[in-house]
Amino acid sequence: MKKIGIVTGILLFSMVLFAQNPRSQQGGRGADKQEEKAQESGQQQAQEASERAREQQERGREQGQQGRERGQQAREQGQQQAQQAKEKAGQQEPRGHAYGRDKKGLEGRDFGQARAAAARSKQEKQQVTREVAVEVEEGVRRTTRRVEVVRDTLEQRTRRGEMSEQEMERRTRRVAEIEEEIREIERERRQTERVIEERIP
Repeated sequence: MKKIGIVTGILLFSMVLFAQNPRSQQGGRGADKQEEKAQESGQQQAQEASERAREQQERGREQGQQGRERGQQAREQGQQQAQQAKEKAGQQEPRGHAYGRDKKGLEGRDFGQARAAAARSKQEKQQVTREVAVEVEEGVRRTTRRVEVVRDTLEQRTRRGEMSEQEMERRTRRVAEIEEEIREIERERRQTERVIEERIP
């Protein structure tokens, strides 16, 4: 609708300018013919513009209808999925810890005390496991530092000539063996840490 108004306004404006043109005021048949041609072309352009606007409006209606249909389909599909999810939820076992469902013959206070004791022992196990992991990690760090110091000392003594080449080779091999043992301990520590993280929340 706006396009029709814009096109019509442009045509009227061009007609007014054409009418004010000094050549068209000279009179005569040429000016009248030009004016008639201008009016005809203006009317023709106005009709074309209105036809284009109608076509666009019709396309817009069709697209809107298609969009509404797609929206309706999506809504129906969402409702179906929600219904299926509700049905599945009804079939699945209930989630959660379900403390108290299977009391193993205990009731009331006895069950509560047994549950609390289990929780305390679990916390104690977690604490001990974490402490051991920290101790192992500190031991690996201390040993790694010592190996670095020994390696530096060996290099310095070899440069000064205080140690033979054979002695240097033997000690270097021993340092390499210790480093390999440290790497193995570190790998085991990482595996243990992963297991701890998986089993302990």
